[in-house]
Amino acid sequence: MTTIDVLNKAGHSGEPYVAPLRAALVRVGPRVTALTGLPLPPMVRLRLLSVPDSVTATSVSLQRALREAAPTVAGATDELVGRLHRQATDATRDVETALWPRTLGKVIYGPADTPPEIVVTPASYDEARVTEPLMYVTLANKLVQLAAVALRPSLLADAARINLLAVLRRQTPIDQPRPLHVVEGYARLVSETIAADLTGAPSLERRPGDPQPSGAFRVAEQLRELAPYSHATALAEQAKPFVEAVLQAGGPELIKRVLLDDLMWPTSADLAAPAEWISRHVAGGGAR
Repeated sequence: MTTIDVLNKAGHSGEPYVAPLRAALVRVGPRVTALTGLPLPPMVRLRLLSVPDSVTATSVSLQRALREAAPTVAGATDELVGRLHRQATDATRDVETALWPRTLGKVIYGPADTPPEIVVTPASYDEARVTEPLMYVTLANKLVQLAAVALRPSLLADAARINLLAVLRRQTPIDQPRPLHVVEGYARLVSETIAADLTGAPSLERRPGDPQPSGAFRVAEQLRELAPYSHATALAEQAKPFVEAVLQAGGPELIKRVLLDDLMWPTSADLAAPAEWISRHVAGGGAR
């Protein structure tokens, strides 16, 4: 049994979204479990924050992930951890400040050593003129991510560990493992399926009569296609066909194996060549 907890820390602007978000989570949650086989955590918490508070929460989450990862990495000094935290904070602050009208949710560590949670900024939903399908897509996506973290609780710290090792080993980006991109690719596939099922529409595009997004939202949408913002989006999109190939080869159970086994994590190069990855990791080349 999963408890849904929606906390409004954004003041008056968040009040209109509390009930719809809770209702959407209740509808979407069982479908995430049914499609992925991943149980949700006992508590699913969603916090509504202002944009500045959301940016600060990301920085705090990054710091916690690095601190949890550091003891597992030889050579990860306090100086290195501090430097990477400053660099990551600067980078994410730039991205979130530029793209907040288009950022409809994220999964980060909760405050004061609490478990990972979903963070939503009401201002972003205002700019997006959020429709029912878009809310379902967003929340299903984030619930898949939370379910993946419930399966492997170290997942957020793992991402920090990868970054620490990349610096210490001088790895190029193409050689770095990408477990979170597998999760994101999986989340995108599952969330689109769920939203289409709940709305009865094969397309999740805005329908006639739906409110149109603001100018700020459209600008952020365009910025996502430009460097340096486009890199993460491109990898996440690249992960979708990789995940589709993995599901074809071994179903949801193979996704679980990938998340649980560090040696199966694909690199950026693997995401672009799923057949080669499957030939190395799946008996019989992935025939089901």
